[in-house]
Amino acid sequence: MWRGWWLAIAALLAPIAKVDGGFALHISDFHLDNDYSPMNGDISFYCHSSTNGTRLGDYGDYMCDAPKSLVKNALNAASGINPTPQYIFWTGDNVPHIDNKLYNSSDVVRNIQQTTAQLIAAFPNVSKIFPVLGNHDYWPSNGFPDQQNPVYKGAFDQWKQWIGDQAASTFLKGGYYKYSLDSKTTLLALNTNLYYNEDGYFPNFTNPADPADQFDFMEQELSNATKNGQFVHIVAHIAPGGNSAHTLASFIPYV
Repeated sequence: MWRGWWLAIAALLAPIAKVDGGFALHISDFHLDNDYSPMNGDISFYCHSSTNGTRLGDYGDYMCDAPKSLVKNALNAASGINPTPQYIFWTGDNVPHIDNKLYNSSDVVRNIQQTTAQLIAAFPNVSKIFPVLGNHDYWPSNGFPDQQNPVYKGAFDQWKQWIGDQAASTFLKGGYYKYSLDSKTTLLALNTNLYYNEDGYFPNFTNPADPADQFDFMEQELSNATKNGQFVHIVAHIAPGGNSAHTLASFIPYV
């Protein structure tokens, strides 16, 4: 489980790797907590303000998630290394690890809006930003459905500036999409949170065999790429086979 203090290290040491003559930046797990209190934060209550609170760090605490100041500082640090990477891959978890009783779908969308705004502020000249949802980017956390819902709609409204209107049909259905990077390269941004079962939460899927038809989508796109001699980059928050109802064996025909 990521905690806020990791964020600064993640941004400073993020793999800014050379790709196709340019550079790619991978960022993840902001876990922004708008209720973090540096003045009287209680580490037994998510570092939120309480009568038992104490003075905490302005940029977070080991026991809790990230305040806005840490997210901003981490992104500025990454931008200082390279302000114009060719691609930014943003792999989710913008919501803190808190009790589901303390927030709702509107709070999830608000966090996505705020982290999107911070990313734009830090990288104003980067147009190819490819976000995916993390398992905490839903309410209740880990409970992603295989049908349209307000969180998918709220995230798409923020991200269609990057991923395009053509991604609407799949993103609004299941939070995943395809993007053609160039004539030889395709990006598949998947919502692998649909298969996550570590916390024992199993939504009532309309299609349990293939939630949101994402496996069918992936198989078709990989098959098309094979026929056309294209490269495919697959981006997701949770790796296939890790605490999932579907395993890596599902990918073997194309690996």
